[in-house]
Amino acid sequence: MIIAYISELMTAVSQGYTPSPYVEFVDVIYDVRSWLRAAETELHNISNPHCFVLKENSDGDIVLKYKNWSRDKIWKPSGLTDEGLVILKVRYLQSHCS
Repeated sequence: MIIAYISELMTAVSQGYTPSPYVEFVDVIYDVRSWLRAAETELHNISNPHCFVLKENSDGDIVLKYKNWSRDKIWKPSGLTDEGLVILKVRYLQSHCS
């Protein structure tokens, strides 16, 4: 099969696996690595998960949540939406990056 267009590649990927993955074109990818470099943080024990979310919690800190597979229903390390692994504290940024 010769694939000439991105839409054809997306179709081939979605039809080529069972269960069929959700395929979406991503036109913007943020450089999170450079953004986190200022915090000098190290992430450990996350080599197996495939899905990651970085979000701001109610304290204003950035937390990491993950799932091993996209079909998993619960985000780890907790099912609660405001919890996660704190990887960037707002107070750290305010004291070190101003």
